[in-house]
Amino acid sequence: MKNYFIKKYYQINESAQTLDHVSKKVFWDKTYIKLSHAAQYYVYQLAHDMAVRNNIREILDIGCGVGTLLKKFFSPEEGFKIFGVDQPSAVDYCRQTIKNGVFISDLIESPAYELKSYLSAAPLIISADVIEHLLDPDKLLDYIKEFSDQNTLIIISTPERDAARGKGSLRPDNPHHVREWNYQEFHQYISESGFRILKHEIILSNKLNFDFATFRWIAWKIIVGLPIKHTQVVLCKKLT
Repeated sequence: MKNYFIKKYYQINESAQTLDHVSKKVFWDKTYIKLSHAAQYYVYQLAHDMAVRNNIREILDIGCGVGTLLKKFFSPEEGFKIFGVDQPSAVDYCRQTIKNGVFISDLIESPAYELKSYLSAAPLIISADVIEHLLDPDKLLDYIKEFSDQNTLIIISTPERDAARGKGSLRPDNPHHVREWNYQEFHQYISESGFRILKHEIILSNKLNFDFATFRWIAWKIIVGLPIKHTQVVLCKKLT
């Protein structure tokens, strides 16, 4: 079995429970929609800053979910046009709530590429914490390449396993994650998969609020000896 550069003896979760047709229930329920206001907040903030700095106004989000942070950071008032791809329930939600977007239902591991009717290559692609949910993450990288050219800026984020779980972790604690990489593994995987890495850093996973829940979480992290930053973000371009 291919290990995607993850260390030997690591055990994956062998079903993609994020998919509604696999779990037999809707992933994007009220709880996850609420969490979407904070999850990967700084990834989207980084993407917005990158778009503004490079005068980019078309954004493709592969695995866009319900688009909460797309809506926040890429408003029509700033001239942004959004393209998003996800499973049907998420796409239906996006179509109802985001007016400056084109949202297409497509399964990344068995794609139809219907978005090609609207977009050939995007100047900026985001895939925020999607790759860890897939049985075959190569399919996501193929999907990204399909909508990239030599100038496309690509932002991919995923948990940094050692920072999130500890260096002894041999399996994802999150049942929705198939596998998780540490920094070195993910760097090698992306660089060996046809991409040139421009920057690779570890940032906060969720937006920090000044409330009791946040302070309790930070205190727990300190007690167990884990860093509060545990989302790794790769900025890269497709190799020509």
